[in-house]
Amino acid sequence: MEFAFKFDESSDGLCSEADYPYLAADGDTCNSDQCEHVPGTQVQDYIDVAEGDLDGLLASVSLQPTSIAVQADQMYFQLYQSGVLDDDDCGAEGNIDHGVLAVGYGRDEETGERYLLIKNSWGETWGDKGYIKMKTDTSNPYGMCAMLRVMTAPILA
Repeated sequence: MEFAFKFDESSDGLCSEADYPYLAADGDTCNSDQCEHVPGTQVQDYIDVAEGDLDGLLASVSLQPTSIAVQADQMYFQLYQSGVLDDDDCGAEGNIDHGVLAVGYGRDEETGERYLLIKNSWGETWGDKGYIKMKTDTSNPYGMCAMLRVMTAPILA
């Protein structure tokens, strides 16, 4: 995620999804010069949230979406459809393999479990319309699916 922020530091901001849609395909060129840059999206710098700091992550998310890494190679993550993901096996070793965006947090009305709301890049057909709720209260030192291992937020110009 830091590499993406460093790349954006050298540009005039981000393209809109309409101008530069995610295609889920490999390529070796960027087409960022073929779009109108969205105002207020130029990255000036970025800040890392300390590893394991749930309160720091929640504070960051309360200000803006925050990039995090998770362990997404587990079947219960890949096949998630709804509810709050609650499996302490996910991320127990601190393994991460996928970048996602933490966009909110809350408490599940049915179970009372606190969760972090995460937007995935796999499209609206995955999960709950492209999102997953991951339980924040866990015995894992790195959080559910190691979501507290690597957390980075941009500072916009």
